Amino acid sequence: MLRRIGFTAKQIEEGFSKRGKGKTRPIHKNTLADALERLTEDESQGIFNGSVKDLIKAKLVEDTVFSMDGMEMAVTEKYPGAGRITFSKEVKDKWGKIDEVTYTRYGYLLLSLRGVESNTVVSGGCG
Repeated sequence: MLRRIGFTAKQIEEGFSKRGKGKTRPIHKNTLADALERLTEDESQGIFNGSVKDLIKAKLVEDTVFSMDGMEMAVTEKYPGAGRITFSKEVKDKWGKIDEVTYTRYGYLLLSLRGVESNTVVSGGCG
């Protein structure tokens, strides 16, 4: 993953961070997340697809049965392309009076396809 983002083999192998009691470390725990955060959606999708192809090429994914999993990712209405769902719910106040309240949530639906045996994500998407 680091190679696909642009880190050199030397940086990955020998390290570039001097943090932590004089040890040279290849990355800090947040290095990958920080690097991915700066990419566009198309760049991240390309890196993900390339990483999956690398795993398959190296024969690290031999699954023949896959499962699909979905998860909601909540955001504010200001995020570009965020979907919206509006629903009503009955709530009871402290005096026992029941009222119907309408809520609106914004977000994305993240889908992933995983190998059942290896638990390796082989595909993902956001809609």
